[in-house]
Amino acid sequence: MAYNPYDSEKKNVIKIVVEEPVVWNLIEKDREYFSSYSKKGEEPWVLEQIAFPSDEKALR
Repeated sequence: MAYNPYDSEKKNVIKIVVEEPVVWNLIEKDREYFSSYSKKGEEPWVLEQIAFPSDEKALR
């Protein structure tokens, strides 16, 4: 689950599908990440890219 960090009330929670089991195993609960995700039509949101906020090279 994710939310827009600019939404202080965290009302719009987004469920994101992680397609790669290896990536899923690296994600830690209650930790913040930068991420990008996509959506096609009525299909669920899919994780495209993920990084720690302190990882300057990851989202280039």
